[in-house]
Amino acid sequence: MLVDLHRPLMAPPRDPLRSLIYHAANRAVRRVVVSGETIWVDGRTTRLDVVSAGPSVGPAGLRTSLVHGSPPMAGAEALLDPRRGFLHRWGVSRRIHAMHRRALLSALPLFAASNASGQESASWPGRPLRIIVPFGAGSTTDLLGRLVAQRLGEALGQPVVVENRPGAGGNIGTEAAARAPADGHTLLMGAASTNAINPSLYRSLRFDPIRDFAPVALVGLVTNVLVVPPSLPAASVPELIALARTRPLSFASGGAGGSIHLSGELFRTMAGLDMVHVPYNGGAAALPDLLSGRVDLMFDGLPTSLPHIRAGRLRALGVTSAQRSPVLPDVPTVAEAALPGYEAEGWFGLFAPAATPAPILDRLHRELARMLAEPAVIAQLAAQGARAGDKVGDEFGRFALAERDKWGAVIRAAGITLD
Repeated sequence: MLVDLHRPLMAPPRDPLRSLIYHAANRAVRRVVVSGETIWVDGRTTRLDVVSAGPSVGPAGLRTSLVHGSPPMAGAEALLDPRRGFLHRWGVSRRIHAMHRRALLSALPLFAASNASGQESASWPGRPLRIIVPFGAGSTTDLLGRLVAQRLGEALGQPVVVENRPGAGGNIGTEAAARAPADGHTLLMGAASTNAINPSLYRSLRFDPIRDFAPVALVGLVTNVLVVPPSLPAASVPELIALARTRPLSFASGGAGGSIHLSGELFRTMAGLDMVHVPYNGGAAALPDLLSGRVDLMFDGLPTSLPHIRAGRLRALGVTSAQRSPVLPDVPTVAEAALPGYEAEGWFGLFAPAATPAPILDRLHRELARMLAEPAVIAQLAAQGARAGDKVGDEFGRFALAERDKWGAVIRAAGITLD
């Protein structure tokens, strides 16, 4: 369960968990993530407060431990009582040791930090913003990121610069965004790969795409397209499958584990083919070898391949969505052409560091919702083969969680791991 707090509740509820959320909201804590018996509370000035809802806690409150990036000290507990406030009692007994008193004193600035955070929010944006794109220039993520940067800069009255930080399947740029100051001046243009797929692929990620980010807006959904160079003797999906049964074919992707790679893996598995995966550092980097015929095929984001398809440099055999794309109405879906049930679609969204103040996130939600509803933006996205997103804030967060679960199941079933 994910509770994303945009504004304090008006009165403390009687339920212990909702009471925790109420008091956290009024002390500038933004997000509460509940997993099993552990509740993770992300604050603005500390990375984590760990809250344990143990079985011995009665209906009057929850046991909590205030920490600063380290395990809770033995016995350093506070009783959250909805009738008497957040810190009703400190310690597990009547004896309060000096260690506990020092810990409590060190925790008090956390609650005073909300005033400073409010002052920062009022002056935001005070300087140019940057959007970190964790893939190379020319990729679909980059194209959509630059569209958002232009429109957001116009709305906020500050320049918005795109910074490409490719590498490690998008993990390098995503981690940089997670570690950036949570002051609203650094955002991430994430994707299905970075924020939904990679957590199941990499066992040693140094960031958590759920805990370390606040969802801002689903910017666009992009159909991937199966493309081949004109020199390949296959003019349709059935012909491509028949050719692949005579000799192994190679398929390119913008990086191992990305949505493009998984689109190819799903195709290979459903068709029962033996194909060789050739990963590149971004989809744009793979195009020269695809155009020259050094690799046989690629599932690429439609915005990236569309100019080459229209110019006749690539041949589109099928789209990966459930319905045909209005941009390529004569190109069938892979499902209708040869593999019923096949569907794989990429998505791209804007994220902020998790501890970004609520007023800044609220402003970003409003600006992105307004932007993505503009006919000019919808037309601009459609011209690149993308559909405008319609989810902001919590709704986008729930969508990203569902995507993580869906692709996680696919990856585990296929036994794919990367490190």
